[in-house]
Amino acid sequence: MVKLTVDLVLKNTGQIRRQRDESLQHFARRVTHAYCNEKNIDDIENIAGCRSLSVLYLYDNHIKNFNKLTNLYNLTHLYLQNNKITKLNSLHSLKKLTKIYLGGNEIAVLEGLEKISNLTELRIENQRLPPGEKLLFDPRSLAALSKSVQVLDISGNGLDSLSDFHNFESLIHFTATNNAICDVQNLKAIFYSWLSATTIDLSGNPVCSKPRYRDHMLVICPSSVVMIDGKGVNQTARQFLIKMQMNKSHKKGNGGQKISKKKAKQPRQQNFALISSDYLNSAVPLPVPNIKLARAAAFRQVDMLSKISASDPYQLPNINAHKPLVKTTIQHENAMQKKDFSNLVHSQSASKQLMMMTVGGIDPYN
Repeated sequence: MVKLTVDLVLKNTGQIRRQRDESLQHFARRVTHAYCNEKNIDDIENIAGCRSLSVLYLYDNHIKNFNKLTNLYNLTHLYLQNNKITKLNSLHSLKKLTKIYLGGNEIAVLEGLEKISNLTELRIENQRLPPGEKLLFDPRSLAALSKSVQVLDISGNGLDSLSDFHNFESLIHFTATNNAICDVQNLKAIFYSWLSATTIDLSGNPVCSKPRYRDHMLVICPSSVVMIDGKGVNQTARQFLIKMQMNKSHKKGNGGQKISKKKAKQPRQQNFALISSDYLNSAVPLPVPNIKLARAAAFRQVDMLSKISASDPYQLPNINAHKPLVKTTIQHENAMQKKDFSNLVHSQSASKQLMMMTVGGIDPYN
C-alpha cells in the first residue's frame, strides 16, 4: 500500500512547480494545494514540513486514521470522502479549517469538532454503518457547529429526527435526503431558527409521501427558503397557504365554533280560516300557517260573506286595540244592505272580525 509523505505531496501540487535551484524544504513550505486523491493511500506520515498547505485532497483512498494531519495549522479545506475513517478525534488543532468532506466513511459518532469555530461546510453523508444503526452526534460538537456551519449534508445516515439541529442559526444549505424522517409536524420547531436558510432537501424520506407534504413545507419553512427538495418555491402559493393556515389557527383559537350568520327564527304568525259553511256565529277559527291558504279556505267555505264582498268592495284600516278590528265602509246602492252588513261585522268578536278581513283579501299583519 501507499503512505502519504512529503515527497508524495510535492509530486501532486497541481500548477505549483519547484523553481530551479529551489530546495525541497523551501518548496514544501511554499506548497498550498496537494492533490493526493485516488493514490491507494492507507497511512499518513508526518508532513508538517508542508506548513503552508491549505487544501488537501485525500478522497477515494483507504485511510483509517489521519492523526498526523494535526500539524497542518493552515489547513482550510480537507477532502476525505470514501475512505475507512471510523473516528474524528484529531481535528481540534486545525483552527482554520472551514470545509471538511467526510462522506462515505464508517463514522458512527460525529465528535471532536467542538474546538473548530470557523467551520462553515460539513459533509458527512452516507456513512457505511451496520444495518439498523444511525449516525450519532456529540452535543458539544453540535453546539460549536451551530454557530458557524452554513452548509450541512447528513444524507443517508438512517436519521429519523432532525431535533439535534434546531439551533443552527447560520445554516443556509441543508441536505438530509434518504433518511428515515417521517413526521412533518416536528420539523416546524426545527426550521423556526433557520432564518438564513435558502435550500432544504429532504427528498427520499418517508415524510415526502405524506399527504400535502409540500404544502406543509411551504408553510413551515423560513421565508428565506427558495428551494425545497430541488424545486423552486412559488411565493404566491406560499403566501396563500400561510394565510389559509392563519385562518384555521384563528378559528381554533375561538374554540373551533363556527359563528352562525343565520338570524334567529321569529315566531310564526298564525292566520285563521273558517271551517263552517254556515253563518259566522257557528264558525270555529282554525290556525293556518299560510295566509294564502287561509284566504282560499275562507272563500270556499263562507257563502254569505263571499256574495257580499263580491258585490260590494270595502276598505279596512289598520288594527287598533281600542277600536273594533274591522271598520268597513261599503258603498251600497241600497242603504238598508249597508246598515245590515255594518251591524253584522261589528257584532262579531275580534277573532271573527279577523276572519272577515281574511275573506276580503286583507293581511291584518301588514
